[in-house]
Amino acid sequence: MDEAARVMGIDPVELRRRNMITESELPFVTRLQMPYDSGDYPESLERAVALAEGKNTTSTDRVRRGIGYSSFTEITGFAPTALTEIYGIHWSTWDSSKIRINEDGSVTVFSGLTSIGQGVETAFAQLAAEVLGVPLEKVSVQLGDTAVSPFANMASQASRALTIGGPALVDAATRLRERMQVLAANTLKTEPDNVVFDGEVFSTKDGSASATWQQAAHRGWMGWGRGDSDKIALEELGEYDPPSITYGYATHAAQVAVDLDTGKVGVEAYWLVHDAGVLVNPLIVEGQIAGGVAMGFGTALLEEVVYSDAGQPLTTTYLDYLLPASEDVPDIEMEHTVHPSAITPGGFKGVGESGTIPAPAAIANAVANAVPEIAENLVSLPMSPSRVWTLLDKAGLAR
Repeated sequence: MDEAARVMGIDPVELRRRNMITESELPFVTRLQMPYDSGDYPESLERAVALAEGKNTTSTDRVRRGIGYSSFTEITGFAPTALTEIYGIHWSTWDSSKIRINEDGSVTVFSGLTSIGQGVETAFAQLAAEVLGVPLEKVSVQLGDTAVSPFANMASQASRALTIGGPALVDAATRLRERMQVLAANTLKTEPDNVVFDGEVFSTKDGSASATWQQAAHRGWMGWGRGDSDKIALEELGEYDPPSITYGYATHAAQVAVDLDTGKVGVEAYWLVHDAGVLVNPLIVEGQIAGGVAMGFGTALLEEVVYSDAGQPLTTTYLDYLLPASEDVPDIEMEHTVHPSAITPGGFKGVGESGTIPAPAAIANAVANAVPEIAENLVSLPMSPSRVWTLLDKAGLAR
């Protein structure tokens, strides 16, 4: 995008503005049949530009500074099973979640998803607690145990855990909450719509009778207070097959300093504005994005697998394969817009890849902005000091 803007003599931000789908055009199906559901893509661009504007990008004789932008959308939750059948994709895009209220009133969530550091166990506990109306400490989550968890073909990958497993859990928890309301009503000898719940105790609206959550759960497991055709076990299985694709998106901005004598690129500041729909746990979201951005720094500037001419790997230890250190990553200024998914129950969109994808492009565009003399040749990553110095030397900028 930046290279096209450079060739045409257009500001890179303006070229992005011209090509973004606006909120009023959504939902929108592109000519490649990609169904964009909800959001405000120009909003993320404008807010990122506002964050980066006015920052000190003063260059010196031997150090150039510049700011670069990168906007992206990412398929999250992937696709309906009908679409995978059409294309012969033999991995599952639906998911299921099971939830159980135990006899002592505690709640257990079971899912075939796996925890790979993305915090899904915390998000699922929060969802279950919110739908059931119970304190978070009552809920435990058991992931990836094939002996007790429902089937999951995909486990965790591709920004799908909350967008696919979340609606399945909400569905199961909603039905279980309705069953507990009926059990409580039978216990209190009243109608379900005359029962209120405060997180611990069911009571009639006039306060004349009450029963604890645990008492209702116990009666449920005893099989008391139910219709002849009603289930006994206080557990429900929810399944979710997405009707379409939902998209997370963001605009990232990076400020870099390029040393013309050494070719070293330093990232001095970083900003981003991201939309993942409804955020169940904003702290987890920000942690995922910050970690992804750090990975993107490595991709942009440091990480490279190198082989000899004979095919022998030369980057076999972390002395040779460089990773970003804390000093390489500045504080990340992060903002969120919240445009709930139009298709996902709960309004969730994925977030897992939202830090990693845009960061290398934002940093590369910042280098091109700082040193336009080498912009058209910035086509390889990482932009290591030796690679950048070589380009500077060919442009007559190195000493």
